[in-house]
Amino acid sequence: MRKGLGIVAAILLTATVLLVALWQTVPKWLPWMAGHWLPAGSQLVLSGSPRWSQGTLWLPSTTLKVQGCTLLDVTGAAFSRFGKEWKGVADALTVDTRCLSLLPASESSTPLSLAEWQQKLPLLSIDIKRLTITPWQSYAGHLSLTSHSTGQHINYQGSALSLDAQLDSHQQLSLNAFSIQLPGLPSPLTLAGKITLPATLDELPRQGEVQGRLENNWLDHALLLGFEWQKQSGVLTLREEGDDEPLAALPWEVAGREVRIIAGQWRWPYAAQPLKGGISLTLNDWSDNYDASGITARLNVVTQAHNGKGNAVLTMGPGRIGLLDSDLNVQLTGQTNLQQLSMTASLPGTIKGSILNPTLSLRSGALLRAWGNLSSRLTLQEARLPLAGVSVRAAGVSGPLQAIVRASDQYWGAYALHLDGKAQDFKPDSGTWNYKFWGNGQLSPLQARWDMGGRGSWVDSLLVIDSLSTGFDRLRYGLMRVNAPRLTLEKPLRWQRHTTPRRGGKPPASDIPSLTADFKLVAQRIGLENGGYLPPAELSLQLRGSRPDDFQLAGALKAAPIGPITLRGRWDGERLRGEGWWPKQSLTAFQSLLSPELGITLRQGDFYAQAAFSAAREQGFVAGGQWVVKDGGLWLKDGEAQGVDFAMSYRLENHQWQLGVKQPVMLRIQSLSNLFEMQNITANLQGSYPYTEDSPLTLDNVGVDMLGGHVSLSSLRLPQHDAAVLRLNRIELSELFTALKPKQFAMSGRVSGELPLFLNDPQWLVKEGWVENEGSLTLRLDQDMANALASGNVSNRLVVNLLRYMEITRSYARVNLDNLGVLTMVTEIQGVSSQENQRRAIVLNYRHEENIFHLWQSLRFGDNLQEWLEKALSQPARKEQ
Repeated sequence: MRKGLGIVAAILLTATVLLVALWQTVPKWLPWMAGHWLPAGSQLVLSGSPRWSQGTLWLPSTTLKVQGCTLLDVTGAAFSRFGKEWKGVADALTVDTRCLSLLPASESSTPLSLAEWQQKLPLLSIDIKRLTITPWQSYAGHLSLTSHSTGQHINYQGSALSLDAQLDSHQQLSLNAFSIQLPGLPSPLTLAGKITLPATLDELPRQGEVQGRLENNWLDHALLLGFEWQKQSGVLTLREEGDDEPLAALPWEVAGREVRIIAGQWRWPYAAQPLKGGISLTLNDWSDNYDASGITARLNVVTQAHNGKGNAVLTMGPGRIGLLDSDLNVQLTGQTNLQQLSMTASLPGTIKGSILNPTLSLRSGALLRAWGNLSSRLTLQEARLPLAGVSVRAAGVSGPLQAIVRASDQYWGAYALHLDGKAQDFKPDSGTWNYKFWGNGQLSPLQARWDMGGRGSWVDSLLVIDSLSTGFDRLRYGLMRVNAPRLTLEKPLRWQRHTTPRRGGKPPASDIPSLTADFKLVAQRIGLENGGYLPPAELSLQLRGSRPDDFQLAGALKAAPIGPITLRGRWDGERLRGEGWWPKQSLTAFQSLLSPELGITLRQGDFYAQAAFSAAREQGFVAGGQWVVKDGGLWLKDGEAQGVDFAMSYRLENHQWQLGVKQPVMLRIQSLSNLFEMQNITANLQGSYPYTEDSPLTLDNVGVDMLGGHVSLSSLRLPQHDAAVLRLNRIELSELFTALKPKQFAMSGRVSGELPLFLNDPQWLVKEGWVENEGSLTLRLDQDMANALASGNVSNRLVVNLLRYMEITRSYARVNLDNLGVLTMVTEIQGVSSQENQRRAIVLNYRHEENIFHLWQSLRFGDNLQEWLEKALSQPARKEQ
């Protein structure tokens, strides 16, 4: 008995030790044993030993590999049984679909029917906290599956995919809720409906009806999807909620292993121009797991606009598309006519890769052209985009990017631009694009031709122009002529386009929107219409902002010896505004701005100024500011001026000057030495130049002390309506005759008078003017001239002897001067002649007529005055506008 008990105990101990050994070595023998049932080339790997706890079997991390590729990876798995119900849980299950292609082809066998599958399934409940299927990791979620006698229920919840469905014992699948966020769509697509599943899983469903809904930002209402079928045919429709006419109606049918869409129609009435077309498609030879299929398709779009009717056709195949791999030839050919634009395309290409993330590679001959009127002002003559070698996928565009654009703007002029570069997975704010550009054109507002060239790069959200050089043959605007200006980049233009939001904090400094660049504009010479010029100038600008339509400018203009002139401004996308300051500096620095014909040499004085400007497309260029000269001194052709003070506020718009905006332009000169000595010269000017009837120019407060008296001019309005009266107040004739130095006669005494001046009268310069004496006057004839005049006859001798020396008590002259220079003067003189101790009363009525232009030619100041008058009189009077 004892011996038997010992044997039993030894057997139990041996069995226990063996079981423990087997349990501890499960990771060793279980994969080896499972290999007999797994497909060839497969391997099961356990990372540890299983453990049993409270009726639950906990498995270590388990991996199923196929030829070295990890097909399944399970962590945190556990199995248990409560009564007849099995329960399985897992923390995570990852399935890599790329490994499916490595599995050996299964031997053909009769597939089980769906009803047989349902009968074989035990009562079970499976819960996977995170199910991930590559390459669709973004659709990972929580899976719950239960199986009962009445059917199966599945629930899946993820951030981009959710599903709730019920399969009853009659193979009716109720899709209670389905939601998927597709790439590029603003909101998820939701589906609901019922489907009658086939008897076996290798067949298509026998009938069904599914409705879908998609909220969007393109239409006022949601898009509704309808999908219904009976046996081997059905129809897919798409319409806008509230609209009975579908946007797409695609009849389809199934024949064997082939699905066809026959004579499908579509329309899109929401574009600027309504679009419509047809579609035909054939799918065939799909794989057993429906992850690949052959395809042949044709899609066309019909347009009609300014260039007639256009038809563009997209052909696809024959080729293959699949969830894992595709190989499909495509070609887009034809012409599309939009309201203002026409486009032609010849784009042969190949689609490869997963149909959910395909790559389109364009082949040799790919070309896109466009032309038309982009706006009422801008005409696109031609845009050519050679696209051979370009590949497009979700990550972006790769390959050579080229473009040739020829366009014409009614305001800015015609231009041609060329672009050449190479991209790598590029799309706005993602990837890399290195490029270079060049072009030329006309700048009509400035009567100039320009050229441009440069290179740069676009890396993610950072746009860089490393080099830029653009120049003009000349610039002509208003009174300025700029020779060969050229703009270059001193420091690269860098545009950080947008911020990258980060949770719980501010974006890094490198991601804050910013725009920086340093420019230099150099001009050989800036000529002025009056003959003056600005020496070779250099404008330096620093650009700082957030984007190209929002930045500030700061810089300086140097044109030695002028300046530097400080500048600052701002561009808001529509208008450039700025300010400039001339520092206080010597007036002599501005000598080059004066025309040499003026014969003026700047000698001393100070100058300073400020200006504000604004430039916009519709408005043009507008500027305003103030110029100030203090204590200026200058040499003239025939004299000099001292104590010159000048202050002018102005506004320039549409080539018209508004002088004296807030207060009149003021000129004050202490002394001016020319033919006469003049002091205390004053003049005020206010109004528009060129002047019009609605915008006149007014000269007033004109006065000067000269010839021992004072000369003034009443207000002169241009265009002139009333005479401007030139008043002579107590002018000393002796000083006048001393300055003129006539040898024939001499006069002394003071005169006053008024000369009404007309500048645009068709006949008169001076009309009904008068001059009279202030006190007594004396007249002396030169002895030689008097003797010569008296030698003729007795009458001449008597008259000349009376005029040799005469004291005038009254002198009154009426003066008229026409615009041909003919002076007519009727004079009445009363006086006393003293000759040979005799005094005789004389009354002399005298009429004199002479062309003063001829007279002035004999005087030193005559040429300049005559030239000015002749120029002024040669201009026709401005008509009222």
